[in-house]
Amino acid sequence: MKFTLISISVPLIMALSLVEAAPVPAPRIWSVGVHWTKHSQSAVSAGKGKGVDVWECVREHDSTPGTQPPNAVYWRHVGRR
Repeated sequence: MKFTLISISVPLIMALSLVEAAPVPAPRIWSVGVHWTKHSQSAVSAGKGKGVDVWECVREHDSTPGTQPPNAVYWRHVGRR
């Protein structure tokens, strides 16, 4: 097996260490009168002590009482936190 040594300058290593991943936004709490874009996420309480269910919007819409999760027309269940 043959290995090749790669020389990287110290300033380059320091510059690479400063690169950070973009923060992932927290899911928004579902409420009436909000415009939901496709792929946006919403959090809905799963009950006392059970955390929240996270839902992903599958169809852009404005929220009304009939469009809240769970609703397969507008939302896909992602998981529970």
